[in-house]
Amino acid sequence: DLKVKFKELVPAALNNEETAKSELIKLTQAPLYKFCLLLGNSREMAEDLCQEVYIKAFRSLTQLKKPESFL
Repeated sequence: DLKVKFKELVPAALNNEETAKSELIKLTQAPLYKFCLLLGNSREMAEDLCQEVYIKAFRSLTQLKKPESFL
């Protein structure tokens, strides 16, 4: 179950475990990219938007009350 994975991965990512961060990206990248592609109408813009989203998401992990809601 994806929620269970997020519940395990978010605390690990908070401890700066790169494998946990990579796994979170891997699990969410496809739907996020599709969404960003709809917003930006170009691959380059979608990639830039995804990068910004992940930067902000990882900086804000401490504020996440329910790790399973990462998605």
